[in-house]
Amino acid sequence: MPDEVVILKAEDNKALVIYEDGDILYICKAAIGAARNNPVWQIKKFDGVAITWADGNDHYDNLATDLVTVKTLDYF
Repeated sequence: MPDEVVILKAEDNKALVIYEDGDILYICKAAIGAARNNPVWQIKKFDGVAITWADGNDHYDNLATDLVTVKTLDYF
């Protein structure tokens, strides 16, 4: 399902938001209680083969507002 969002609590006590777009998963992590429209999210993209990071790093400095937002980030 495109634009599927799942909100969970990760093992490291972080909020976890997962967007699904076909075979691609966008995995967003931040402190519990963080708003998705605040730039405090670590985001990685998994295409079934490789994991790439938003902005090429694992920093907590991205927006996780919605699928359109996370798809437009640069991943490497």
